[in-house]
Amino acid sequence: MSACASARAYDPSLPKVSVRKADSEEIKSFGPTFKTNPFLEPATLLGGKKNEFFVVRIDLNLDRPMNVNVDAFAQVPSGGVAPNVLTRYSLIELWEFIDEGARTGDFEKRKTTAEINAIPSLAFSESPGRKRYYLVFSGKFPIKKPVTYHVSVFLSSGESESFQETVAQ
Repeated sequence: MSACASARAYDPSLPKVSVRKADSEEIKSFGPTFKTNPFLEPATLLGGKKNEFFVVRIDLNLDRPMNVNVDAFAQVPSGGVAPNVLTRYSLIELWEFIDEGARTGDFEKRKTTAEINAIPSLAFSESPGRKRYYLVFSGKFPIKKPVTYHVSVFLSSGESESFQETVAQ
């Protein structure tokens, strides 16, 4: 299931919204390396890991058009720099910066994947049906630990779902 024009129909047996950490297998399903997969951390053999990502999966199951609001932030110890929350276009901008503006076929594939699957913004309208989006937290490697990620999703119908996870190492 992905957030695309052929999204699946509303299913009354499922919750209207669910939020959880994306598992590594589903992230890898978008491509085996960061060259084509916008949800994998950039790394090079010589430079190593440059950024650290934490990816959250948001599933929507809407019976009618709704407004969706997302509150997302990360908490780090004193003196640490909290990771940024990246929505669709800020994720694409990050990759443009990392790629130094190069527009290769790999870049275009990664951009298209982000356009389809990354959460559009922290406040948006969504049509009925089942959609899946990914929200990315990104910080310079290494992010000071422990870091606690918080994501709450609010629907205009009144339903909401919250997620919190602390990464100690």
